[in-house]
Amino acid sequence: MKTITRLLMLAAVAVGIFTSASASAAAPGSLPLTMSALKAYVWENTRIIQASAWSSSSIQTTSTTNSVFIPYVPTNGMVNSRDVLRTIGNIRLQLSNLYTNSQINFSVSICDKDGFGLLNGYVGGPLAPASSDGNSTNIFPVELRLSDAVWLTLTNVNSAYIAERDQNGNVTNYFYLPVYQYSGGVSKMPYYLYFAQGGQNGELVLNNNDGTQTAYALNSGKQIVPKTSVVVLSSVTTPGFYYAENTNQYWIHVTKEEYDQQLSPVLQYVNSTANNIAFLVGADLPSGEQHMMVRIWKQGTTPPENGWVRTLPNGPWSLLGVPPGYWWVEYKFASGFGENLPLPQPYNNYGGEKGTPASVSP
Repeated sequence: MKTITRLLMLAAVAVGIFTSASASAAAPGSLPLTMSALKAYVWENTRIIQASAWSSSSIQTTSTTNSVFIPYVPTNGMVNSRDVLRTIGNIRLQLSNLYTNSQINFSVSICDKDGFGLLNGYVGGPLAPASSDGNSTNIFPVELRLSDAVWLTLTNVNSAYIAERDQNGNVTNYFYLPVYQYSGGVSKMPYYLYFAQGGQNGELVLNNNDGTQTAYALNSGKQIVPKTSVVVLSSVTTPGFYYAENTNQYWIHVTKEEYDQQLSPVLQYVNSTANNIAFLVGADLPSGEQHMMVRIWKQGTTPPENGWVRTLPNGPWSLLGVPPGYWWVEYKFASGFGENLPLPQPYNNYGGEKGTPASVSP
């Protein structure tokens, strides 16, 4: 069968975002996250034109030229979109088909310097009738459109996510984006076209290799400069836990909240000289509740089973001779307050629910 020649004239599109910067450069002030910025960006980063053709019955012969790879060099660093379209329109691809009822297909891509697609176009149709010389000329219009993902070229970035927010600033969804490590400390990340439409509220957050993060507003692409906030604590408390140092008397005040929550007191006592110390308890305790005994043991050891010392009869306090060192002091109450506090139950962090024992059928 005679060679069938195909002529394709095109005007086209695919999407890719590209933000180049040296490894030491600061994060850019903005990213092309709006639709207008994306359109300008893909043209500015055009460096390669690729086209290919195929059919349902094509075979390889010496006259077959079914693909082209055309580098594009900007003039004085500037991309002329009309020149790019003219280059695409002048592409001539030649197929060798076995049958006249074949289906012809053509695709074209405009890519960045790394070969990542920026604009893509595809067209197809039945093989045109042959002319008098037996060859077939096929002329198709094609539209180049932004792809559904644009590629950002970033430096020193290892992961990223998008937080969508409602009008009140509340997060409605998170999207975690894949980041692909590239050559020379450069990473590639897809930014999906969906987020450039309709002025989405929220931010794109880049996780940098040095542990810092950089955020960009989805509705403008501008970097969001964070405001510094200082956190200052008014107090630090440890309910049920107390500390005393180099004193011969220490008074523990058990609050009603501690009592209601069964947080019986434990004291860490530190002294540098031998002391006869009186351990006292004052509390918002119910009527009839009283401190009965104390038990003391050296830090780093276990509590002695028979180490309880009774409170003296004339007051809610215990007097003990305590050698120098670090000590723990435990208090015992008449009601058994705090002795049978149930431990927290195991928690299943994966499903977000409390774990349940597995059941086995008999």
